[in-house]
Amino acid sequence: MFLNYYQTQLNELSIKFKPDLMWFDGDWEHSSAEWQSDKVRQLLYSHNPNVIINARLDAHGDYETPEQGVPIVKPANPYWELCYTMNDSWGYQPYDKKYKTANMIIRTLVDCLSMGGNLLLDIGPKADGTIPLEQQNILKGLGRWTNKHAEAIYSIKAGLPNGFFNGKTTLSKDEKTLYLYLDYQDNNGIILSNIKSKIEQVTVVGYAGKIPYKAIDNNDYLIQIPEIAYDKDVTVIKVQFKESLKLDNPTLPNLTYKNLFTKSDEPTALKVKKTISLLNDGINLFKDSLTSADGLDFKPKVNPLDESVNQWAIKNAEALYQTGKGIPAGHFEGKTTLSADLNTLYLFVEGKPNGPIAIKGLKNQISRIRIVGEGTMLEHTVYNKLYWSKVPGIIYIDIPKDRLDKDVTVIAVLLDGPIQLYREKITAIESN
Repeated sequence: MFLNYYQTQLNELSIKFKPDLMWFDGDWEHSSAEWQSDKVRQLLYSHNPNVIINARLDAHGDYETPEQGVPIVKPANPYWELCYTMNDSWGYQPYDKKYKTANMIIRTLVDCLSMGGNLLLDIGPKADGTIPLEQQNILKGLGRWTNKHAEAIYSIKAGLPNGFFNGKTTLSKDEKTLYLYLDYQDNNGIILSNIKSKIEQVTVVGYAGKIPYKAIDNNDYLIQIPEIAYDKDVTVIKVQFKESLKLDNPTLPNLTYKNLFTKSDEPTALKVKKTISLLNDGINLFKDSLTSADGLDFKPKVNPLDESVNQWAIKNAEALYQTGKGIPAGHFEGKTTLSADLNTLYLFVEGKPNGPIAIKGLKNQISRIRIVGEGTMLEHTVYNKLYWSKVPGIIYIDIPKDRLDKDVTVIAVLLDGPIQLYREKITAIESN
């Protein structure tokens, strides 16, 4: 009886409104045969051969719909859409005050764009049809950003693989324009690596001024963003080429222990960024030189010594002493390294974050978080860890602006045991 009822409704909707998209939910409660999914698909196609159907018509949908958990890695299906709430609830729940900020939602949208996906954002109106003030504020913040950066949202495709830029990216459909999404501000410059195509122009979306850039190594560029050009949430850098973008194979920085500590014209921040890039890939330049985690007796036998680099190394010796390869890309927006026992995750934070830094897919409980070299303890908040889902929530960590290092800040995250990460496929929530 119910099968006839819902199929009759679908038939009526198709005749009366001719929808372009049908969004199903709850298919996990019965098998495809019991739902008569194939029959339903054919029914919808009989009215509109181009109708789009989401993946919750069992195996008969066109695109995936991961829910609440932001994917760690790009979904296998080229067509997908993240289903997301502003707090922890679908619909209006007056006592659910755990709202994300507009900054968090914007960064989630950028996450989706960079992997070729869409964002479906829930709005929960009250019974009288009005939208709660908290949701209005989020939508206004999101609308400000999307209106300013429309060209980097609606006419793009998934961006570059990891290893070319410290942030998210997308490409224009002809691949002659590369968009870089920056959720931090860095006066030391932004590095774009392994670009074989010649850059024609660099601009910042929504800013009319000139953006200087220069080649620094083979196929690597340093882009300088004026402070006035930064967006308060996510800045979008537009890099244009005369041809479709060609990439070189990702390579590690050419840096030796001696070159790191020898005084030169190369800025300290650039040397440090090369160092943490090597660390992230398991190459520790300090493995034979640091004798303790406090770095108190550390002084390289190099002349002339770059004192600025040396001071950074001493301050952050804990993160350099016997540490190894960092966590895979997708869990943190930046470089990382792990202690020898895998119980401490070190995060390298470049520049000044526009909002809290985030860790995705961490299964462990966190014992404490602090800034390396000066001891400031940091609080963290977990969002999207819902009782019905096995997917870990997103961990957000606020860093006081007056505690940031001028070159690279290092954050130590002490875990309850060896690190465990979630990298599985994120699916629909089946028990909410």
